[in-house]
Amino acid sequence: MESILLTIAIPTYNRVHLLRQTVELLLPQLREGVELLVCDNASTDGTADYLKALQPRIRHHRHPDNIGSEPNYSSCLSLSRGQYTWILCDDDLPCSNAVENILRAREEFKEPGLIYLRAKPSDERVSDYTSAPVASGWMAKDRNSFLEDIG
Repeated sequence: MESILLTIAIPTYNRVHLLRQTVELLLPQLREGVELLVCDNASTDGTADYLKALQPRIRHHRHPDNIGSEPNYSSCLSLSRGQYTWILCDDDLPCSNAVENILRAREEFKEPGLIYLRAKPSDERVSDYTSAPVASGWMAKDRNSFLEDIG
């Protein structure tokens, strides 16, 4: 069994139209040591059929009953096999080099305890999405400056 460095975990419920966009942007970024896990909270909108068609490229966990939003997020963590887990919402659209940047940060910062991703340096709503590659602009922060940054 290969060693998993990064699990990209997506909790979802009845949003296959949004999930499909996110998954399609992630599939080309998957490589050895990176897995995509989707935790389906008993969706009734065709999510399960969509995800079954993508196996074995992705790992799909379907809860038999809706367990609620927070427990579904927790299941993303408990089912993760990666050294790092990136929880990505089903409507979060990643840039085309997101996985590459995460793995590079892991190397550059010698396996940090946390890699925090932020689309913009402010709390404004992100409405200018593009899948184009982005520069990483990594910063090492101590606990206090990190907590101040996330507010």
